[in-house]
Amino acid sequence: MSALVDVPPSFDQISTPLVFLSPSTAHNINLATYIHIASTGILVWDVLNNLRNDWRMVTSCRKLCITMVLYFVMRIALLAYSIGRTFLLTAEIDNCRALQNALMVLIIVSLVCVKTFFYLRVVAVYGRNLYIVGFFGVTWLSTIAMSSTFYKTYGAEHIGPTHYCREIVNGNLLMATLGVLLTNDSLIYIAIAYRIYRIFRDYDFESTWKRKVVMLLFGASLPVGSKVVILESQLYCMLIVISKIFLVVMVATNQAKNSMFVICHLVILVVLVSRVYRELREIGGAGQRAPVTDFQTEGLTSAEFVRAGQTVQEMGKNTEIEKDVASLAGSSMRTASLSASIRTYASDENRSDFRLHALRSGEGESSQRSGFFRSDMRSDTFSKV
Repeated sequence: MSALVDVPPSFDQISTPLVFLSPSTAHNINLATYIHIASTGILVWDVLNNLRNDWRMVTSCRKLCITMVLYFVMRIALLAYSIGRTFLLTAEIDNCRALQNALMVLIIVSLVCVKTFFYLRVVAVYGRNLYIVGFFGVTWLSTIAMSSTFYKTYGAEHIGPTHYCREIVNGNLLMATLGVLLTNDSLIYIAIAYRIYRIFRDYDFESTWKRKVVMLLFGASLPVGSKVVILESQLYCMLIVISKIFLVVMVATNQAKNSMFVICHLVILVVLVSRVYRELREIGGAGQRAPVTDFQTEGLTSAEFVRAGQTVQEMGKNTEIEKDVASLAGSSMRTASLSASIRTYASDENRSDFRLHALRSGEGESSQRSGFFRSDMRSDTFSKV
């Protein structure tokens, strides 16, 4: 009687590589994959939805500027990272570690571009204050240094004997990196909001403390220029800070498990920063065409305000044209009246009486053309009109 021997199944008979992991680890990997694919879908949708805006922005740009380079590098790097990580989590890879290292380079490049955007905003607001610019320059360099730790923090390895990969978190640098990034973003948000608040705090003299807090956060009762900046950039920056606080709390509770939410924050970060850049660039372009005066927005959004400003400008131009036409028409009528008077009195033998009557009929305008009248009145041709 032959003995029964357990033959291990071949890899082709294994339904999923997750059978080589514990149930909790397999559940976390599945959840991380779903979250990543959903976040990648949002990013791809944002890129496709703004292709026309990006193309218009490129074609309308007279010269290449550093902010535009940062904008496109930031978006392309994160998009490449998201697509590459999708293959890392779902496809068979021969060298998981090499692919993960390449993906970390992309994410570091994207983060550096984002933090450079934030620093340039501070420089634009506090350009004359070297102490503030220098302080945030140091924090900017610290964020770049801490962002580079992603290269060592995240790794990848094969799942059991298969060629499928799973991510691993090495060390405890992730929490420190997120803390530095959160501190920098929060300080920048507060600094810019306070700067704008200081500029316009006397705009409403009878404001209560509650109203001043609302003005500090949302730009209520501020003039158009500051309100556009706050509503279209500061509000988005506040959402970025809130999402980063959520990420820090989640990672602090369980670093290995909740690090899956990093991709969610990165997509929110890049989408909102890109939107801020496009909005401010559009407003800046409209401002070059039509200077914005300081008055209330009356609840208008930035896009409505730009369209309203252009409409008001067109109405002003039309009014000026109508005034010019009316002025020309009045001048023509007075000229016609003067010509009729000239024809009536041209046959008069008394040249002095004719000159006096012409001056009276012109009501002051003939004084500007006196040289013309005198020269023509001396000619025989004019006397025959």
